[in-house]
Amino acid sequence: MGMRSCDSRCLFSGSKGEVCCIEPLRTPPDFRDHPITCYSLLAMASLTKILVIGLKPTLNVWMTLPYTKSDPTSVPQLAWQFVPIQKMVNPVLAFCKGETVHFLLVKKEETGTIHVIKQRQLQLSCDIISLNWINSSTLVLVDSHEKLHVVDRPSQEVLETLDLEQVQLVYNSRHFKSLATGGNVSQALALVGEKACYQSLSSYAGQIVCLGTKSAHILSLRNWKE
Repeated sequence: MGMRSCDSRCLFSGSKGEVCCIEPLRTPPDFRDHPITCYSLLAMASLTKILVIGLKPTLNVWMTLPYTKSDPTSVPQLAWQFVPIQKMVNPVLAFCKGETVHFLLVKKEETGTIHVIKQRQLQLSCDIISLNWINSSTLVLVDSHEKLHVVDRPSQEVLETLDLEQVQLVYNSRHFKSLATGGNVSQALALVGEKACYQSLSSYAGQIVCLGTKSAHILSLRNWKE
């Protein structure tokens, strides 16, 4: 009573264990009763691997997956989305570090365990620095040249490419290099900071919001009629 306490468990260690991003599975109102929501799933990405963790009813690591070889300056990216697959709607985790976007279907088995299934991956010819779903079939990617790519996941077709140079995206370089505290991070994490622009692009209600140094920009996906 009157005291704060917490239980901690080490999931990463050393310079390879520095976590770049954490992405919780947020449940839209239409899927509040989905059986997987009770697990409070969380995806975490370090410089070498990703983890899918369940926080409830107890902390449980459901999946660990190392990256394939990639450029050490590439930034890990994570994005959740509920996707209809084979007449069922389940969360899909999209992740990448470099040129390839991987998709993991996450579903609850009748036994109560979480089962993670690899789906078809998406191969691009650019280094991805931002990854967002705009709806259940469309992804919005930004590459290291600040080109935005709208990609249809089922067909893997690039629907449109847009230059974001005028936005002047805000990067997290100072934070990743820990300049405010004397650079007390590993060289590997500081190297990733060159391209890190987490929170500068975010998806909401079918739109992409981009944070620039002098302004904010909203991008919407329109159909042909609009």
